[in-house]
Amino acid sequence: MTEIFERKTAQLTLGPLDYYVGGEAGTDEEGKPRLPLVMLHGATGHLETEVHQMLAEGRQIFMPITPGHDGTTHVPGVDSIEALAALIAAFIVAEVGGRCDLLGYSLGGWQACWIAVNHPEVVELLVLAGCAGLRPDGKGGMPKDPAELLRQLYAHPEKLGEDPRSVEAKQSNVANLSHYNLPEPLDQPLVARLGEIQSLTLILHGTLEEIIPIETCYILSAGIPSHYLVYIYDAAHGLHVDQPERFHDVVGDFLNRGVGFIVNQGMDRAAE
Repeated sequence: MTEIFERKTAQLTLGPLDYYVGGEAGTDEEGKPRLPLVMLHGATGHLETEVHQMLAEGRQIFMPITPGHDGTTHVPGVDSIEALAALIAAFIVAEVGGRCDLLGYSLGGWQACWIAVNHPEVVELLVLAGCAGLRPDGKGGMPKDPAELLRQLYAHPEKLGEDPRSVEAKQSNVANLSHYNLPEPLDQPLVARLGEIQSLTLILHGTLEEIIPIETCYILSAGIPSHYLVYIYDAAHGLHVDQPERFHDVVGDFLNRGVGFIVNQGMDRAAE
């Protein structure tokens, strides 16, 4: 896979934040510049995939690394999911340009929800893929056994290719989450505030998903005022790895069309 993303460090008021950036800003069908896309990774850390490269065609992408993940250091005072959201919002203002489209995968989806709730001024369109933090009755969750975790992450692990992250590195990333005192498995304060999300939202869920229960989709759909729910067929938790073309087609169309995506596509269907 061609490396198109460059690793950099943003010097924010709160402290340094490492991130990847790549792609080039393009224009929409009306010739207007496309907003940058900020992508937030999951619990096991940053992983560049085919989807990242496809989305970077005609769009600039920023991918911040959760402090403490992938060999980075913690940022003083950033020790909760809401504090993480505030840090990313500050990053968007300082480095991205003040407003963006936002895509959060798994843990990143949890952060993205809080960013949209507490910092609506920085989010245009919102994409939540396998969103964590909203698992009622403790359903789902990440298994500790590496082999079982791999099985639940990917229905088609062969599409992942060679994962540059070692098992130890991924386990270290997951262990780092304890620093943030995450209120697993159900973030009740977030549930109570989902109705405040102003952004048009795309909710994605794999039909073979086990880590995030289907009830999460019901919670998001009931709470977020303007949303669109799509099930990605033949995909587990790593739905962008299992079905990169389907994932890209749905997300790319949503980002390009916005409200027109709903008008043209209809509500609640499976992407096949």
